[in-house]
Amino acid sequence: MRILALCTCGVLLAGLIVLSGPAPVQDDVKKVYSSKCAVCHGEDGKGQPFSLRAGSAVQKSSREPIVDLNDMSARILLSEGPAVLNARKGRYDMDSERVAVDGPVQFEAAGGYRLTTRDVGIDLKTRRSNRLRFTPDGARVLVTDLDAGQLVVVDAKARKEITRVALGRMVEGILIAPDGSKAYVAENGDDTVAVVDLKTLTVLTRIKPGGGPDGMAWGR
Repeated sequence: MRILALCTCGVLLAGLIVLSGPAPVQDDVKKVYSSKCAVCHGEDGKGQPFSLRAGSAVQKSSREPIVDLNDMSARILLSEGPAVLNARKGRYDMDSERVAVDGPVQFEAAGGYRLTTRDVGIDLKTRRSNRLRFTPDGARVLVTDLDAGQLVVVDAKARKEITRVALGRMVEGILIAPDGSKAYVAENGDDTVAVVDLKTLTVLTRIKPGGGPDGMAWGR
């Protein structure tokens, strides 16, 4: 569910940038991007309906590539019930195509599940984030980019991308070895699992379980 909360946050912020849209203003120095109370509705890649709402999106000056975002919320209808996410404010950097949420992010889902986190960073250049896993030491975050066929490696403390490991088609589930030495990444479209060395960030070998692999777990 924690992974779902982060993915939903990505949908909210990416959608916000799209639905707000730039609105040129005559006074270029004071404001070049401004939108108030934008709302949109749609469906995600799994056909689940969602709605996005933003109180405002404002760029203070054309000399600054930063868009300030305020009063953001998202609602998505999952198979187990609705989920809602709220964030007070954030910043979109148009040069790096990254969104940084400043302060708390609250996520609520069916069954009474609640998650509160803060200071979330999202890279909008990732085409379609799918699964997310922290390494055992908490130093890195691994994210599968479903459409690009890549494993995105992020520095958890700095919240910056380290590199992208090229993999096969439709990369999905991630399983990390308990000692943090390797990551097993499901290449669903190729019916294989890539074994990635987390020290060199290279593919060591591939396993062929067949049948479109996805979620994985250690056996007892």
